[in-house]
Amino acid sequence: MKLNLSVLKTLKVLKEEGTFFEEEAIRITQGVGLKYVYIGNVPGHKYNSTFCPKCDKRLIHRIHFSVLSNNIKDGKCKFCQYEIHGIWR
Repeated sequence: MKLNLSVLKTLKVLKEEGTFFEEEAIRITQGVGLKYVYIGNVPGHKYNSTFCPKCDKRLIHRIHFSVLSNNIKDGKCKFCQYEIHGIWR
């Protein structure tokens, strides 16, 4: 899915206004249908991890570059069985 130009312009304005634009980027991208968006290189931030789009439980718990836990079992959320698309080996 491509982000349209208005979304990118909005993010630029938010950055210039001093808003924590990474969080706003999460909100916007999820609002346009992206399900597995996370913030990288912000250790300790909630959205450094990936959450299930159905039950909102943490699927992949990350701290910086380390994966602490992976709650995807057989291609599904361990908690609600929502299918998580990807290659899980």
